[in-house]
Amino acid sequence: MKKSIKAFASVLAAFSLASCGINQGDINGADGTTEIISEEPDIATSDDASMDASQNDAEEEYVVQPAPVTVEGRPEEEGSLAPENRYSLAGVHEVDGRQGVAYGDECYYISGSTTLTKYDSEWNKVSEAEDPFAGFENEVNHIGDIDVYDGKIYAGVEYFMDGESKNIQIAVYDAESYQLVNTYSFDESSGQTEVSGIAIDPDSGSIWMTSWTGDESGRYLYRYDLENGSYKGKVHLQCPPQWLQGIAYYNGCLYMTADDGTADLGEPDHVYKTRIAEDSTTANVVLERTLDDVTLQGEVEGISFDKTSGQMLISYNRGSQIVLGMVKGFYEGYTEEIHEVFLYNIEGFKREYSFEEIDECVDGSGWNLILVNKDNPVPDDYTVSLTDLSNGKQVDTRIYPALQKMFDDARDSGIDLFVREGYRTREDQQSIMDNRIQEYEAQGYTAEEAEDMAKQYVAIPGTSEHELGISVDINANSNVSSDDTVYTWLNENAYKYGFIKRYPENKIDITGINNEPWHYRFVGQKAASEMKELDMCLEEYLDYISE
Repeated sequence: MKKSIKAFASVLAAFSLASCGINQGDINGADGTTEIISEEPDIATSDDASMDASQNDAEEEYVVQPAPVTVEGRPEEEGSLAPENRYSLAGVHEVDGRQGVAYGDECYYISGSTTLTKYDSEWNKVSEAEDPFAGFENEVNHIGDIDVYDGKIYAGVEYFMDGESKNIQIAVYDAESYQLVNTYSFDESSGQTEVSGIAIDPDSGSIWMTSWTGDESGRYLYRYDLENGSYKGKVHLQCPPQWLQGIAYYNGCLYMTADDGTADLGEPDHVYKTRIAEDSTTANVVLERTLDDVTLQGEVEGISFDKTSGQMLISYNRGSQIVLGMVKGFYEGYTEEIHEVFLYNIEGFKREYSFEEIDECVDGSGWNLILVNKDNPVPDDYTVSLTDLSNGKQVDTRIYPALQKMFDDARDSGIDLFVREGYRTREDQQSIMDNRIQEYEAQGYTAEEAEDMAKQYVAIPGTSEHELGISVDINANSNVSSDDTVYTWLNENAYKYGFIKRYPENKIDITGINNEPWHYRFVGQKAASEMKELDMCLEEYLDYISE
């Protein structure tokens, strides 16, 4: 049996090589019969070793030419098949709508199978379309995933029943009024039999669509022209995912959700990613995130990205049993389907801030110029809204854009720095003061002497700018930069971002605080520039502008 198989393999090899331009006789015996390969490995004899060298020279060398390919390089060898980001669950919001989610104009949009709704930045529902199917020439009853671009909602719509679709089209709505603006019919020659997801790619001027059913489900992405809706072709996904539901464009990549887990078995669904080169007919797919941290394994739907906060948004349903895309029952403990949007922070996300955004936070109320020192304590009614930094420190949300831009620009200049101290509570400040007093007492100073010395470096609780949240202590990452390098850069550049060195060495008699080259206070760009030019501390500047 083994010999027969090997003989067949030899014949097959002969046929294969012949198809590449190699004659069958080249692998046959001299009489044209097929040589049977022995089961046992050959052992070289002296006769074999003394084979006439002329026979070797006479053998013809053959080169097998590879077939032409449309992709250059091997992605698996270049590392491009690994996820680029890590994602951590940041929050969950229950919504009205089981299909899609989209972010646009600082609002969130949700699609149900028959609904379109809008939520504000705090996830409060603010409006809903009365009849999203009004105005269609061909009958439709189902909305899939959505996207929002340039004040318009783009939705994949169709007539859908028990896994079968017809009248597939792209619907374009006004994002404020929900009025139907335009529709684009799908191209029947594309092979697409259903529409689940839709994404706008403004960089290439494309509308991308996915299909959940049919033989091509997961194998292809369908591309339409953003300007006129014409069909531009499809891209074959390599390592294709199953049961694609949603799609979103973000930072040059297309992200797709796949309903590829079996909910009855507790299997998770997944997020995949691909990057499509211009004019390419194929694209490699990467497993980007396993959705193992949802409330209950169910059915994943749409996907979007909040480009302001740098979060990935995933639409997910739980509680219902889905058969061919239709709710056919409920799991134990559920009498209705729950629709949720899961928010995932993208680690490493860095938002680029502009100087205009820094100016916008100075609203004229005077919060940026509030004076806090030993004679002017923090007002009792003072409140602050805080933003967490990556190292756990906190600052007033209003100064975050300026602080982030200053740090980004410093790092681009080769300066590596970090916030050692930001916002402090009154209790934190008291603890710091107590510890400093104890240190001086341990050195032999009396309690009174120790307190006086501590007050030269530590603000009395209730009089510390750190309690405002608009002051930071900045130090160097000693592995990259020295403190002197950081302090010099800050002294020369911090004013551009609205920060001042609050306690300079030549103003100790006015501030009452010793030189602190690390302590910077936000006052706004205008005030910081003027104080820099006039060589004034905050106390002097407030007297100057009041005259």
